[in-house]
Amino acid sequence: MVTIIIPTKNRSDFIIRFLKYYTAVKCKYNILIGDSSDSSNLESTKLFIEEIKNKLKIEHVEYPNTNVIACIKSLLGRVKTPYTVLCPDDDIFILNSLEKCMKFLENNPNYVAAQGQAVIFRLNSPGAYGEMVELTPYPLRGIENETAQERLLSFLNSYITTLYAVYRTDTWKLLI
Repeated sequence: MVTIIIPTKNRSDFIIRFLKYYTAVKCKYNILIGDSSDSSNLESTKLFIEEIKNKLKIEHVEYPNTNVIACIKSLLGRVKTPYTVLCPDDDIFILNSLEKCMKFLENNPNYVAAQGQAVIFRLNSPGAYGEMVELTPYPLRGIENETAQERLLSFLNSYITTLYAVYRTDTWKLLI
C-alpha cells in the first residue's frame, strides 16, 4: 500500500538504526533505499540488510556519484504502491500514523497528501545512537485553501515543510 523511500549517503549507522526499528515493529510496507555512499558505508548497509532481508520488504539500490534529487527521481520510478513517503535517513515514521494517513487519502480523493504530527529528538552524542536528552514538537500545518492560487500563496507566505507526509505516488512522480 505504501513505499518508504530513503535516500542516503555515507550514513550507514542511520540506515541500520532505521532498519532495526522497522524490523522490531514488523513493518509490512515496502522500503526502498537509494544509496550513494562510499564503499565502506555501502558495505556496512549491505551486510546488515543481508541479516534482516527475510524480515522486511526491502530493496537497496546503489546510486554512486548521484545527487539526492536524481536518486529520489529514480527511486520513484520503482514504486508500485499507490502511496509514497519520502523519509530522510535520520527520521522514522510511526506505522499507525502512516496507516491513518493512507486511510484519510482513501476517503478524501481531493487531497494529494496527508500528515500527522512530528517531533524532533536530540541525543546526548553525535551520530545515530545515544541517550535521548530532548523531545520537542515539530510544527506541521496543512494547506487547505479553496483555490490553487490561494494554496500556493499560503505555502509561499510562511515556511512549512511538506516532507513529512504520505503522498499519492502519482502526485510525487509529477513533482520530481
